[in-house]
Amino acid sequence: MPASTTLSGYERHADDWYVEPREATQALLLNEWFYGTMLDPACGEGRIVEECQRAGLSCSGMDIKWRGEIDKPPTWYLRSSDFLGGGETGYFSFDSIITNPPFKLLTPFIERALEMARWKVAIFCKLQSLEGITRLNKVYRKYPLARVHVFADRQSCPPGGEGIKNTGTKLAYCWQVYEHGHKGPPTLHWLNTKELGE
Repeated sequence: MPASTTLSGYERHADDWYVEPREATQALLLNEWFYGTMLDPACGEGRIVEECQRAGLSCSGMDIKWRGEIDKPPTWYLRSSDFLGGGETGYFSFDSIITNPPFKLLTPFIERALEMARWKVAIFCKLQSLEGITRLNKVYRKYPLARVHVFADRQSCPPGGEGIKNTGTKLAYCWQVYEHGHKGPPTLHWLNTKELGE
Protein backbone atom coordinates (compact mmCIF):
# COMPACT_ATOMS: atom_id res chain seq x y z
CA MET A 1 0.00 0.00 0.00
CA PRO A 2 1.46 3.42 -0.94
CA ALA A 3 2.40 5.66 1.97
CA SER A 4 -0.19 8.23 0.87
CA THR A 5 -3.04 5.73 1.05
CA THR A 6 -5.00 5.08 4.25
CA LEU A 7 -6.36 1.74 5.42
CA SER A 8 -9.78 2.83 4.13
CA GLY A 9 -8.42 2.72 0.59
CA TYR A 10 -8.51 6.49 0.13
CA GLU A 11 -5.54 8.61 -0.71
CA ARG A 12 -4.62 10.70 2.34
CA HIS A 13 -5.53 14.38 2.11
CA ALA A 14 -2.79 16.67 3.40
CA ASP A 15 -5.20 18.50 5.72
CA ASP A 16 -7.21 15.40 6.71
CA TRP A 17 -10.17 16.88 4.80
CA TYR A 18 -12.78 14.21 4.17
CA VAL A 19 -16.23 15.13 2.87
CA GLU A 20 -19.24 13.81 4.76
CA PRO A 21 -22.48 12.90 2.92
CA ARG A 22 -25.23 15.51 3.09
CA GLU A 23 -27.54 12.79 4.37
CA ALA A 24 -25.38 12.41 7.47
CA THR A 25 -26.18 15.97 8.54
CA GLN A 26 -29.83 15.62 7.56
CA ALA A 27 -30.15 12.56 9.79
CA LEU A 28 -28.59 14.40 12.74
CA LEU A 29 -30.91 17.39 12.37
CA LEU A 30 -33.93 15.09 12.41
CA ASN A 31 -32.80 13.60 15.72
CA GLU A 32 -31.22 16.55 17.57
CA TRP A 33 -32.77 19.92 18.36
CA PHE A 34 -30.72 23.04 17.63
CA TYR A 35 -31.55 26.71 17.94
CA GLY A 36 -29.83 30.08 17.78
CA THR A 37 -26.51 30.61 16.07
CA MET A 38 -24.38 27.75 14.79
CA LEU A 39 -20.87 27.38 13.38
CA ASP A 40 -18.96 24.78 11.40
CA PRO A 41 -15.29 25.69 12.03
CA ALA A 42 -13.99 23.07 9.55
CA CYS A 43 -16.61 23.66 6.89
CA GLY A 44 -14.66 22.55 3.81
CA GLU A 45 -16.96 23.24 0.87
CA GLY A 46 -19.90 23.94 3.19
CA ARG A 47 -22.12 20.88 3.18
CA ILE A 48 -22.97 21.00 6.89
CA VAL A 49 -23.67 24.74 6.77
CA GLU A 50 -25.93 24.38 3.74
CA GLU A 51 -27.92 21.51 5.27
CA CYS A 52 -28.40 23.47 8.49
CA GLN A 53 -29.62 26.48 6.54
CA ARG A 54 -32.03 24.29 4.55
CA ALA A 55 -33.44 23.16 7.90
CA GLY A 56 -34.07 26.80 8.83
CA LEU A 57 -31.10 27.20 11.17
CA SER A 58 -28.73 30.15 11.36
CA CYS A 59 -25.36 28.58 10.54
CA SER A 60 -22.02 30.02 9.41
CA GLY A 61 -18.75 28.39 8.43
CA MET A 62 -15.02 28.90 8.39
CA ASP A 63 -11.96 26.80 7.67
CA ILE A 64 -8.21 27.10 7.62
CA LYS A 65 -8.73 28.03 3.94
CA TRP A 66 -11.67 28.33 1.58
CA ARG A 67 -12.21 25.01 -0.19
CA GLY A 68 -15.26 25.67 -2.37
CA GLU A 69 -15.31 25.47 -6.15
CA ILE A 70 -16.14 29.16 -6.63
CA ASP A 71 -13.41 31.76 -6.13
CA LYS A 72 -15.47 34.05 -3.91
CA PRO A 73 -16.83 32.38 -0.75
CA PRO A 74 -20.59 32.63 -0.06
CA THR A 75 -21.96 35.08 2.48
CA TRP A 76 -22.18 32.40 5.19
CA TYR A 77 -18.38 31.96 5.12
CA LEU A 78 -16.98 34.12 7.92
CA ARG A 79 -13.24 33.93 7.35
CA SER A 80 -10.23 31.69 6.76
CA SER A 81 -8.55 31.01 10.08
CA ASP A 82 -6.98 28.26 12.17
CA PHE A 83 -9.68 27.17 14.62
CA LEU A 84 -7.02 25.88 17.02
CA GLY A 85 -4.67 28.84 16.62
CA GLY A 86 -3.47 30.59 19.74
CA GLY A 87 -3.92 34.24 20.63
CA GLU A 88 -6.61 36.52 19.26
CA THR A 89 -8.60 34.68 16.62
CA GLY A 90 -11.51 37.03 16.17
CA TYR A 91 -14.01 34.33 17.09
CA PHE A 92 -17.18 35.04 18.96
CA SER A 93 -19.40 32.59 20.79
CA PHE A 94 -22.14 30.52 19.18
CA ASP A 95 -25.03 28.57 20.64
CA SER A 96 -23.88 25.35 18.97
CA ILE A 97 -21.03 24.00 16.88
CA ILE A 98 -21.50 21.19 14.39
CA THR A 99 -18.51 19.95 12.42
CA ASN A 100 -16.54 17.18 10.74
CA PRO A 101 -13.02 17.92 12.03
CA PRO A 102 -9.70 16.49 10.86
CA PHE A 103 -9.47 13.07 12.52
CA LYS A 104 -5.92 13.67 13.72
CA LEU A 105 -7.15 16.83 15.52
CA LEU A 106 -10.34 15.36 16.98
CA THR A 107 -9.53 15.89 20.66
CA PRO A 108 -8.35 19.53 20.41
CA PHE A 109 -11.34 20.32 18.18
CA ILE A 110 -13.74 18.96 20.81
CA GLU A 111 -12.02 20.95 23.54
CA ARG A 112 -11.97 24.20 21.55
CA ALA A 113 -15.56 23.79 20.39
CA LEU A 114 -16.77 23.30 23.96
CA GLU A 115 -15.00 26.51 24.94
CA MET A 116 -16.84 28.45 22.21
CA ALA A 117 -20.30 26.89 22.16
CA ARG A 118 -22.83 28.00 24.74
CA TRP A 119 -24.97 24.89 24.37
CA LYS A 120 -24.16 21.94 22.06
CA VAL A 121 -21.25 20.53 20.11
CA ALA A 122 -21.90 17.85 17.47
CA ILE A 123 -18.86 16.05 16.05
CA PHE A 124 -19.01 13.80 12.98
CA CYS A 125 -16.28 11.17 13.34
CA LYS A 126 -15.33 7.56 12.87
CA LEU A 127 -16.96 5.16 15.31
CA GLN A 128 -13.49 3.93 16.29
CA SER A 129 -12.88 7.36 17.88
CA LEU A 130 -14.74 6.03 20.93
CA GLU A 131 -11.79 3.69 21.54
CA GLY A 132 -8.55 4.51 23.31
CA ILE A 133 -7.42 5.01 26.91
CA THR A 134 -5.95 8.46 26.22
CA ARG A 135 -9.16 9.82 24.69
CA LEU A 136 -11.20 8.15 27.46
CA ASN A 137 -9.28 10.07 30.10
CA LYS A 138 -8.77 13.34 28.18
CA VAL A 139 -12.27 13.64 26.68
CA TYR A 140 -14.99 11.18 27.64
CA ARG A 141 -14.39 11.28 31.40
CA LYS A 142 -13.86 15.05 31.33
CA TYR A 143 -16.43 16.57 28.98
CA PRO A 144 -20.28 16.31 28.82
CA LEU A 145 -20.80 13.72 26.09
CA ALA A 146 -24.59 13.43 26.08
CA ARG A 147 -25.46 11.25 23.08
CA VAL A 148 -23.79 9.10 20.45
CA HIS A 149 -25.71 8.65 17.18
CA VAL A 150 -24.30 5.64 15.33
CA PHE A 151 -24.98 5.21 11.63
CA ALA A 152 -26.53 1.80 11.02
CA ASP A 153 -25.57 2.22 7.36
CA ARG A 154 -21.88 2.87 6.78
CA GLN A 155 -20.88 6.20 5.27
CA SER A 156 -18.52 7.07 2.40
CA CYS A 157 -16.37 10.13 3.14
CA PRO A 158 -13.91 10.66 0.27
CA PRO A 159 -11.06 13.15 0.49
CA GLY A 160 -11.94 16.62 -0.72
CA GLY A 161 -10.31 18.44 -3.59
CA GLU A 162 -9.79 17.77 -7.25
CA GLY A 163 -7.86 14.81 -8.55
CA ILE A 164 -8.01 12.75 -5.34
CA LYS A 165 -9.14 9.18 -5.76
CA ASN A 166 -12.62 8.32 -4.50
CA THR A 167 -12.85 4.56 -3.99
CA GLY A 168 -16.41 4.57 -2.63
CA THR A 169 -15.20 2.81 0.51
CA LYS A 170 -17.69 2.96 3.39
CA LEU A 171 -16.77 2.99 7.10
CA ALA A 172 -18.55 3.13 10.45
CA TYR A 173 -19.26 6.71 11.53
CA CYS A 174 -21.18 8.44 14.30
CA TRP A 175 -22.15 11.83 15.66
CA GLN A 176 -20.90 12.63 19.15
CA VAL A 177 -23.11 15.24 20.79
CA TYR A 178 -21.79 17.18 23.78
CA GLU A 179 -24.16 19.35 25.79
CA HIS A 180 -23.20 21.81 28.50
CA GLY A 181 -24.93 20.87 31.74
CA HIS A 182 -25.37 17.21 30.82
CA LYS A 183 -24.89 14.83 33.74
CA GLY A 184 -24.40 11.09 33.69
CA PRO A 185 -23.33 8.69 30.95
CA PRO A 186 -24.14 9.28 27.29
CA THR A 187 -27.06 7.52 25.63
CA LEU A 188 -26.72 5.49 22.43
CA HIS A 189 -28.90 6.02 19.35
CA TRP A 190 -28.94 4.81 15.75
CA LEU A 191 -29.32 6.70 12.48
CA ASN A 192 -30.16 5.24 9.09
CA THR A 193 -29.79 7.59 6.13
CA LYS A 194 -31.61 5.11 3.89
CA GLU A 195 -34.83 5.98 5.76
CA LEU A 196 -34.64 9.72 5.04
CA GLY A 197 -36.89 9.60 2.00
CA GLU A 198 -39.56 7.42 3.59
